[in-house]
Amino acid sequence: MWKNKTLATRIVVLVAAAFVIILIAFYFTVKLLSHEALKKTEKEKAQLIIDTASPLLAVRMHLRQDEKVRILLSQMMENQNITSVKLMKHHQVIAQERKHATPLHSSEYFTLRQEIRDPLNKTYLADLVLSYSNGAFIKQSRMYDFTLLIVMEFLALFVILFTLYLRKLLKPLRHLTTKIKDFEPGKTMKLPTNLRSDEIGQINAALSDMNERISEYDSAQRDKAEQLESEISKKAEELERLLFTDNLTNLPNRMKLLEDLEVRIDSVLIIANIDAFRQINDFYGQQAGDHVIKKVAAVLEQFATHFPNMQTYRLSADEFAIFSQLPIEEDTLNAFLKKISEYFDTNAITFEDIEIDVHITMGATRRIEQAIEKADIALKSARKNRLPYLIYDEDLNIESKYEANMMWLRKLKFAMANDNIIPFFQPIFDNQDHRIVSYECLMRMRERDGAILTPSYFLEVAKHARLYTRLTRIIVEKCCDHFRDLDASFSINLSAEDIHETATRDYIKNKVIETGVGNRMIFEILESEGIENYEEVSQFIDEMKAIGCRFAIDDFGTGYSNFEHLLRLNIDIIKIDGTLIEHLDKSKGAVEVVETIVEFIRRRKLVSIAEYVHSGPVFDVVKRLGIDRSQGHYLGEPKADTVQ
Repeated sequence: MWKNKTLATRIVVLVAAAFVIILIAFYFTVKLLSHEALKKTEKEKAQLIIDTASPLLAVRMHLRQDEKVRILLSQMMENQNITSVKLMKHHQVIAQERKHATPLHSSEYFTLRQEIRDPLNKTYLADLVLSYSNGAFIKQSRMYDFTLLIVMEFLALFVILFTLYLRKLLKPLRHLTTKIKDFEPGKTMKLPTNLRSDEIGQINAALSDMNERISEYDSAQRDKAEQLESEISKKAEELERLLFTDNLTNLPNRMKLLEDLEVRIDSVLIIANIDAFRQINDFYGQQAGDHVIKKVAAVLEQFATHFPNMQTYRLSADEFAIFSQLPIEEDTLNAFLKKISEYFDTNAITFEDIEIDVHITMGATRRIEQAIEKADIALKSARKNRLPYLIYDEDLNIESKYEANMMWLRKLKFAMANDNIIPFFQPIFDNQDHRIVSYECLMRMRERDGAILTPSYFLEVAKHARLYTRLTRIIVEKCCDHFRDLDASFSINLSAEDIHETATRDYIKNKVIETGVGNRMIFEILESEGIENYEEVSQFIDEMKAIGCRFAIDDFGTGYSNFEHLLRLNIDIIKIDGTLIEHLDKSKGAVEVVETIVEFIRRRKLVSIAEYVHSGPVFDVVKRLGIDRSQGHYLGEPKADTVQ
């Protein structure tokens, strides 16, 4: 049947079929590409939002500004395309904002996730999960589909017209063919005298219309992108200001100093600290304290103008830094520090007609390697030696002290982990019948090689590392268990820190009740430790006395505070400090002081104990002065077990 068709019909059909196939392929190809492009654009918008918000969230989470985190999440939700935003940590939601009460179908949105890391140490904080609506994508896709459909209609019309035109164009040819077919010899062949060629312009108009629509949409998208880029730029500037600027003084902060130090090799760093700033805050109020901070900042900034490339920073509440990017000779630096110190010594800061005397201590270093640490070492050394300023010197040998501290901290932690914090027991004797009336429990640390160390090696390290109360708990537990079944009294040293810490105080009480040693337990309150809250200490003493415990003041006679302890606390026993006892056989002045203390104790009807009885002559004077009990190496050394 196809063979019977005329050439014109075949051409028209083949051209029409080709156009149909091309139109279908064009339609689906353009539709697929446009949808992918739109989807990519929407995802880039969502990624831009999450990239902008992530550093802001990191800063606020680093500063623990939970409320500002929630505000930022709410601000993100103002974007009409965002359906929900949440912060997740270890598969748990820690903050969330969403627009729809009921969950959307997965086809209605897509999700982006990005880690939030600390801006300082890059540690993991949380995951920011953003759900972005497909609504805009669907709307734009439909618009593209509609536009494409219009184009397709134009193209279809063109195909029809072109086919008709082709048929019309081929009609004279068919007529010519008929004429030729009907030709007979002897007859004149009448050929067509005019063959028309029609021109078609609709397709160009359709393409022009489509191009105009696309151009308008592209222009609108560029405007939106520029606006968003401008907003991102402003947010980035604000973020940089927050990261590197102190809000109170508008000076660069510690992070900015660390950044500046990284690019310098030979320069000078000064750290300045306001002396007793906490007292200024407590006495004059925080508003006055802020005023002092700003004035000190202004003065230091003014001094910094004396050298080129010198900048002032605020590091913390009352600490500043002055950083010179150029080297300064030591004599010049000394003179500079002296001028700053003299200025604050001679010029008070006025706040609401009140003159506030402000003094600062400074530490400086001309070595930029580990500059902050070295300037801080110089500052602490200056403060320790009551100097207004000090320039770092290797002869300070502070690093070796730090290394020693770390060594003792490692030893202490190892001993605590391996049950090598143990009590030693030193007997206390009655001076009348020379019998043992109690034992003082003394803390010891057993090293790996079996050596026994006194607290003088590790106690300060324990206090700085905040391990002191844990040591107290260990000794309380071991001593209560040791004396649980022994008919002997024993004493344990307690510091004010132990008593002020609620958890330690409760632990001690529960352990004494559990082991039933209350009527044999004596707590020695260290006289050298400051007591900030007498009401709290008195309450603890009353609670423990209710279960049979007694209390002593240790190292009595080393300061004035011990008399206040006696007047304000319900004490049973006074232990006279060893520095007074050890010279009784040689110092008349020591004898007179101890006589006064013993008379005072006797009038208060308390029990007296002489510490550090190290020789027979000293023991003889102790008994002659009428002291009730004695303790010392002459009578009995501390041992790992008690001897009845």
